[in-house]
Amino acid sequence: MAQYEQDIDQAITIILETARRERLMAADFGVGLRNHLFASNSSATHRSIENEVSAALRDWEPRITVESVSASAATDVPNRIDIAIDYVVRDNNAFYNRVYPFYLSEAG
Repeated sequence: MAQYEQDIDQAITIILETARRERLMAADFGVGLRNHLFASNSSATHRSIENEVSAALRDWEPRITVESVSASAATDVPNRIDIAIDYVVRDNNAFYNRVYPFYLSEAG
C-alpha cells in the first residue's frame, strides 16, 4: 500500500506512461508521450510535451497543483528528454519536483 505522496507519485507515472485511447473506459486518460517517440529532440518537441503533460496532470490528478512542467534535452544522453514536473500536494501544501526521463528512438 502506497502512502499518500507515494500514491500521487505513482499516479503521475501512470498518467505519463499511458497513451490516450489505451484505456477503453477512459479514452482521454494519459499523455500520449509515445506519439513523440520518433520526434526530434528539439525545442518544438519539448514545448509540445510540456503542454501535453501539463494538461493531462491538470485533468487526471486532482490532488495536485502543477506549478511548472519543463522538458529539455538531457546533457548526457542525446536521445533523452528530461521532463521536470514541479507540483504542490493540495492537502498539505508540500512542494515536490520529479524528473521523468523520456527516451526517443535511436535515430531521433
